[in-house]
Amino acid sequence: PGGVGAVAVGTRTLSEGGAVGNWSREQVEAFCIANLIQSVMDSNDEFLVLDVHFAATNGGLQCAFELLHQVLQAPRWEPAAFERSKLAFINTGRSVGKSLERASSSKIMEAMLGPDMRFRDPPPEMLEQLTLDGVRGALEAQLHPTNLELNVAGDFDPEELEALVLRYLGTISSPQPPPS
Repeated sequence: PGGVGAVAVGTRTLSEGGAVGNWSREQVEAFCIANLIQSVMDSNDEFLVLDVHFAATNGGLQCAFELLHQVLQAPRWEPAAFERSKLAFINTGRSVGKSLERASSSKIMEAMLGPDMRFRDPPPEMLEQLTLDGVRGALEAQLHPTNLELNVAGDFDPEELEALVLRYLGTISSPQPPPS
């Protein structure tokens, strides 16, 4: 199932796998290197963020939108990447008691928030219950095109930017409404 920690594990699963659409991880890496693109996917208690940095010249804007389109339209969910991601979070959870600072912080958050897990790291027992399908469902609800907010900063031609947004983000299929 999904559950506490599903979005964080799902985000890391996509990053670990690194493949989208018909592109393998190696092809995505080669595309990013050739086009001077650096991207990081991260999540917190409220947002899923895909931060993309790229060269503003030589088609960098178009390449960044092409990558974004692939991530949103056809993320690849690889079971091995899911297991690695889940294990990384489980091991991090198990190491909390070994650090006085992290253990104290965890106890303070527990005392302040009680059973509410939205702002706390999930314990290993909860993470072990996550499944690939549950994690995928939780993250795809966040990746839904109607939930998308786009922020672009830099010196770009507004007409080119609008055309690329329409071409790459306006064509993302949305077969079903996002869960509320």
